[in-house]
Amino acid sequence: MVAGGASVLTADTVETRDGARLVGKITGITEEKITMVTAYAGTLEINKTEVVGFSTDDPVFVRLGNGMTISGKVSHSGQSKLKIVGLGGELATEMPKIAASWGTEEEDPNIVKRREEIEALRRKWGYEVGVDLTGKSGNSDESGMATRIKADLAGPNDSLGLYLSIDKAKNKGNQTSNEVIAGATYNSFFKEKLGWFVRSELESDEFEDIDFRVTTAGGLSYRFFKEEHHALSGRAGFSYRFESLDNGSTIKAPGLDFGLNHFYRIKKVGRVTTDIKFIPSVKDFSDFRLTQDTGFEFPLGGSGFFKLRLGISNFFNNNPAPGKVGLDTTYYTRLLFTWD
Repeated sequence: MVAGGASVLTADTVETRDGARLVGKITGITEEKITMVTAYAGTLEINKTEVVGFSTDDPVFVRLGNGMTISGKVSHSGQSKLKIVGLGGELATEMPKIAASWGTEEEDPNIVKRREEIEALRRKWGYEVGVDLTGKSGNSDESGMATRIKADLAGPNDSLGLYLSIDKAKNKGNQTSNEVIAGATYNSFFKEKLGWFVRSELESDEFEDIDFRVTTAGGLSYRFFKEEHHALSGRAGFSYRFESLDNGSTIKAPGLDFGLNHFYRIKKVGRVTTDIKFIPSVKDFSDFRLTQDTGFEFPLGGSGFFKLRLGISNFFNNNPAPGKVGLDTTYYTRLLFTWD
C-alpha cells in the first residue's frame, strides 16, 4: 500500500517452472504463448509449457481444452492448480487445460482468426486512375498526356484485370498520337506455383496505321516465387492476332505468347514493377511484338490514395507497316489515384 492512504498496487502474475515470478499485464494466452506487458522489460512472450500458473487482477475470459469458456478472475494456488472465480461461481482447473484467455472487452481470438481467414479468401476489387505526362520518340516525336484506368479483382489464387488507356497528343497544333488500348487478363492458380491464364487486348493506333487489332491468348502461368515484398511470375501459351490496317489489308497471325511480371517493394519508399510481353508468330518467329513497361511507384502524402509513377515503356514491332519504324518508346510521369 502506498503511504498516505492511496490505493493498493496490484497486477497480473506469471510463475514459471524455474521459480521466476513475472509481474505485469497479461494481454493474451494462446495454445503456445502467454503475452505479458511489463514496466521493466516491455512485452514478453513466455512459452506456456514453461509456466506453472498465472493470476489476473481483473476478470478475463478463459477457454479450456474441451471448448468450455468461462469468465472470472484467475488465481494460482501452486502445483499448476488454478481457480477461476466469476459470477457463476468457482471452477478449479489446471494450467495444462488452459487453451486460451483474453480480456472481457476483447473479442474471442478464434472468431477474429476465422474472420481473418474468410477475409483472406475473399476476392477484392482495387481501382486505379492515372494521368500521364509523356514524351515519345519513334513513329511520333511528341509531348502530351494520356489517361489510364485499371480495375483488378484479386483473390489468393486468382485475379481478373481490366484496363483501358487513351493516348492523344498534339505537337504544334498537329495531332501526333491517337491510340486506344483496352484489355482483360484472367489468371488462376490450381497449385502453389502452377496455373493458367487467358487474356484479350483490343487496340487502335492511327499513327501505326492500325485501324483495329485484337490479340487473344491463353496458356500456363508459373509463379517462381511470391512474397509480400517480392514476386516474380511468368507465362507461356498460344495467341491469335488479327489486324485491320488503314490501307484495307488484314493480317491473321497465330502465334505464341510469353510474359514476365516482376514486383519489388522497397520499405517505406515505394515499389518497382516490370511487365514484359513477347508475342512471336508461329509461322515466322522473326515476326513478333515485344512490349516492356518498367516503373518506380511511390506514395504522395499520407492519405494512401495518391501515388506517383516514373517509368519507361517500349513497344517493338519487328514487322511494322510500310514507312513506320519498329520501336516506340514512351517516358512518362504518372499521377495515380488508387482505392479499394
